[in-house]
Amino acid sequence: MNKKRKANPNVRLPDGLQLGSSITRQAPEWVWINYLPLDALSSIEGAKGDGKGTFIMYLIAHLTTGRALPNDTAKPASACLLYSAEDHPRMTVKPKLDAAKANAGLWAVRSVENLYRITEDTSPLLIDIDKMEQLTGKKVSLVAIDPLNALLQASIYGPQAFRRTANALTTVAEKAKVCLLCTRHHTKSGTNLLTKALGGVEVSNVQRSINAVLHAPDDSGERLWVPVMCNPVPPQPLLRFAMVNTPVRIGKDTTYQPVLTYLGVSATTLADLQAQGRSTPKRDLAKRIIGNMCADGARLSDDVLKQCAAAGVNEKTTRQAVHEMGLIHDAHGGNGAKKALHYWSLPTPKPIEEDA
Repeated sequence: MNKKRKANPNVRLPDGLQLGSSITRQAPEWVWINYLPLDALSSIEGAKGDGKGTFIMYLIAHLTTGRALPNDTAKPASACLLYSAEDHPRMTVKPKLDAAKANAGLWAVRSVENLYRITEDTSPLLIDIDKMEQLTGKKVSLVAIDPLNALLQASIYGPQAFRRTANALTTVAEKAKVCLLCTRHHTKSGTNLLTKALGGVEVSNVQRSINAVLHAPDDSGERLWVPVMCNPVPPQPLLRFAMVNTPVRIGKDTTYQPVLTYLGVSATTLADLQAQGRSTPKRDLAKRIIGNMCADGARLSDDVLKQCAAAGVNEKTTRQAVHEMGLIHDAHGGNGAKKALHYWSLPTPKPIEEDA
């Protein structure tokens, strides 16, 4: 039987092992209250072309000028760094940030030709932050990496190596007190926004805040900022933005750059999006066509497929709609060289039982 020990307050725990009573609770600090925390790794996720980069420009413009972000208060102007593997600094980054009215003296960019690979040795990143703060006399609040997978030395599909690099990035965020904001492309189907982006749950697990940029479900052209997860706050409302093409003069030419305008809180919820994500506009169109065609009885499946194809719905999507509607499938004939005729009909509703 083990001998009972007496507490010895003079004993020191090994380095790195902290006793709960020695830890002080700490309230989170924010770049954007309840959406983007300081000293943490966060992400903006979405399909290619949905506006992730435009949202980064929106954030940089507000932070470098001290303008208040939605549902937040104005803060002192701060500096921002952008690591971009996709946008040209003179033809894309500069015009976009000028259109968004960013303070050009408070942002800096590393573009494709000057990027370095992010490894477990994050000293180059810390040097960039330190030099920017020395130059501007302002605190760097945001470091945006667009996209994350293009700059990582480790593959996001190698969990152990990726986790080591992600932990190193989190240490940078904590040490420099910045928001490290990475973009990730949605590459998977389904409605779970935690796992749709490149790298899946392995990448999501190391982030404190995950946000998605999506088209509004009503096809109005609006964009939604969707806070998928942000520790340690409860679910936050979705935010509506309009994307407006704004003229920017470049020499004698005029270009038009997308600029975001905040419209207010959305009535749509994350649960609504997940439910709607189980269908698509094309699939909904197929369901309407099938419902109309089969309203008076069974129809040849080939005729339904042709009608949907004429409306721009491919066969795979039409068959998914058929499955979701629970259509009844009947085959007639078909022997030897003769092909069977296939019919689809709407399911027969069950009779309502009368109360006894």
